Formats: sequence, C-alpha cells, structure tokens
Amino acid sequence: AGEMAEVTSFIPPDASPHTFSPTPDNIKLLESADIVISNGLELETYLEGILRNLGDRHFTAASFLPELQDEVHSEGEIHNVHAHDHHHHHAFNPHIWLDPLFLLRIAEGISISLISFDPDNHSYYQNRYQQLREELLALHEMISEERKDWGALNIINFHDAFYYFNKRYDINRAAVIVHSPGREPTPRELVQIGRTIRDENVRVIFLEPQLNPKAAEIIAAEHNISTAVLDPLGSQIGATTIVELLLLNWERMKPFFESI
Repeated sequence: AGEMAEVTSFIPPDASPHTFSPTPDNIKLLESADIVISNGLELETYLEGILRNLGDRHFTAASFLPELQDEVHSEGEIHNVHAHDHHHHHAFNPHIWLDPLFLLRIAEGISISLISFDPDNHSYYQNRYQQLREELLALHEMISEERKDWGALNIINFHDAFYYFNKRYDINRAAVIVHSPGREPTPRELVQIGRTIRDENVRVIFLEPQLNPKAAEIIAAEHNISTAVLDPLGSQIGATTIVELLLLNWERMKPFFESI
C-alpha cells in the first residue's frame, strides 16, 4: 500500500500470534479500519466473530492459496501440526508468509484487492506489487541455487513455523519439539525426538524467540547438538521488510548446513 494507506500491524512485533489476546483498543482499531487483512488458516480464531462482522472489509491472505484447504485432507502431517492443543487448535499450518512463492501470490491478491478498493491509484499499487515480485523471485532463485550446495538436510524445528519454507527448499524437518505454544513435549515424545536425532544425524535445533527454548536446550545439551534462533516474525533479527525476514532467516540456517 505504501504511501496510499496507513498500515497498522495488529499484533506487536515481539508477540506470538498463537497466544496474543486483543485489547478493547485493538478491537476498536479493527472496527474502524477500511480494510482488514488477516492470515487465515485458523491463526486468528480469537477474532473470528469480529472479523466475520466486518463483511467485505475483511479478507485473508490464505484465500489466495486455495490448494491449502485441500491439502489438509490429503496430508495428515499438516492436519496434526497443532492438533494436540485444545486452546490453539489448528487443522492447518498457518505460517504461509515464510514461503517466498506463496508470498508472491498473496501479494498479487492483495494488490488486486487494493485496486478494487481504490481504483484511482491502480498504477501505484501495480508498480509496488511488481517491485516486490521481482525481489521475491530473486530471493527464491538465490536460495534455490545455494541449496544445491548440500545434499540431504535433516533438522529439528522447535515449533513448525518453517514448515512451508522447509518443504519449498527440500529441508527435512525431522521432528518438532513443541506442537503448540505452551505445550511441553511428553516424556514419550522426548524419547522419540532423541531417537530421531540419532537415526537421522540431526545436528541442529532451530529455536524461535517468541517461545520458551528450555525444552529444546535440554535436548540439545543431552545429545550434544547445536541450537540457533530463527525468527518467523522478524523483529528479533532486525528485518524491516518481508524479503529481509526470509533472507535473514536463510542466512542463519546456512552455517549449520555446512557441518551436516
């Protein structure tokens, strides 16, 4: 939207969208907005009623990725990503902003929606989209080319935020430690994670700054493997744009691939 709109992020940069609780002022902000864009895929279940009441003023980023609605029925792994949490249950993995090619389609859809809302500035929105498109394609091509430097990559993610990124670039997420924020792994799950580390020669656990790393650090120490922090929201790694967010996380991954 650039200069044509005042854009406000509803969730603070250091907060987890899984556990965020809106204040009355947050609700007033939503109700007064001309356009509200949510992620979708059940990430904002705590706002469902309010968003529904916004009518045509609201749409989801996930609406531009309709195949994900079908994938949940054919890939049980996605269905179970957060299935153990009774308070933050998701049938879908909602972290679609961490895949550059998904972002391309989301950006195009948002651009079209903005043009529909504000047709007088059609050229402005289209040019902004084209600029972002070029940056995302260049990033995707760079990551794809660099990925060729390594063979099989087996990692553990503390939380499955990078599911789509891993899938896009053929990185095997061998295990997830916390299936839902606030839910610690059971003793049985810890045993299974340890077995996976040994069987698949996992050398790193990627943490997230929004979540307590204690369980992952204990596992890493027990099995003498490394930990590193990836940030799906970007605020803790200094990302100022969505392209920077993806690039900086990729740069944090690469040193650990050298040792695999």
